[in-house]
Amino acid sequence: MKFNFSLDTAIIISLITIFLFVSGQAYLGGLLRPFFVDPVVLNFSVQDKIYWGFLKALGPLITFFLFGITLYVLRYIYVSLDLDQTIVNFLRRKINFRFKHEVKPHNSSQIDSLEKSYTTFTIYVALIISFSVGTFFSIIDTQEKGKKNGTDILANIKEQPLVKITGAETNLKQYGILCGSALCAVIDEQKNVSLVEPKNVVYLSSNFAEKPENNS
Repeated sequence: MKFNFSLDTAIIISLITIFLFVSGQAYLGGLLRPFFVDPVVLNFSVQDKIYWGFLKALGPLITFFLFGITLYVLRYIYVSLDLDQTIVNFLRRKINFRFKHEVKPHNSSQIDSLEKSYTTFTIYVALIISFSVGTFFSIIDTQEKGKKNGTDILANIKEQPLVKITGAETNLKQYGILCGSALCAVIDEQKNVSLVEPKNVVYLSSNFAEKPENNS
């Protein structure tokens, strides 16, 4: 079972990075959807999306990782025990692929090799499809989690950090939702959403005041 360790490692890291990036993008899209804000407008960096993907899709990532290790072990056993030829022989017996009185062709080794290749190819295709479907549903689930969290924030905006927009003339309390590289999403107590530059957003000192403990 030959493999290029450096190449395989690079491919695995690339796939994990892409998965985290897409998961982060999906989560941020779901989170900001209740506020009718597009994550592209806030201009999240690639690192931000990977970070959010790591936070919100770590569970599925671990599941895929363990599943991959299991498949690697099974593949090792599969090749070591020559199970591909065993499967071919089993299918032949079940569907009467070769009759008992049939003369074995002189190039039977080539035919067996071709059948083994077909079997291996079919298994790989099935695994790729399974991984693709699992990844798709994982990303959809991450997006739904973001949407649920965004809906909870919208329903309880006073739990968000209290902010003040420099230069804005308003007496309404304003709360920070999320900041990207270019803009921040801010909502006031009447649930009006504004997009402002991060340098104009001031986090008020009341956010850092110690809350009184409940003695009960």
